[in-house]
Amino acid sequence: MKARVTQLEAFRRWRLNEDATVQDFLAYMLASPSPRMNVGTVFHKMLESLPGLANYGLSKYTRNGITFNFKCEAAISLPQFVEVRAEKQYGPLLVSGKLDAIHGNVITDYKTTRQFEALNFLEGAQWK
Repeated sequence: MKARVTQLEAFRRWRLNEDATVQDFLAYMLASPSPRMNVGTVFHKMLESLPGLANYGLSKYTRNGITFNFKCEAAISLPQFVEVRAEKQYGPLLVSGKLDAIHGNVITDYKTTRQFEALNFLEGAQWK
């Protein structure tokens, strides 16, 4: 059996909500991506392209009707590795996740939410 860390995080949050039903969990897992999720997906596609795009002076990036505009002139320090998939076996469960960026000994997880809530993230299973 295989699960992604985002699925495990959804399960963890569902378990914490005493009012949530199994149907609620299944509806969430089977739902189409929201517009906000699509923004995150496009952002991560851009990250995969960064090394090649940096050579062309990236000022905007558009994909699937979503555009990111960069309004500043600054040198970008590109990570050594972007979008690196990793997995680990836990008994019968293979857990997989993707690291957004690795630069030296620093691992970065980019978020495209309107407001980042560090406590939610730290309590979660996704980064662990």
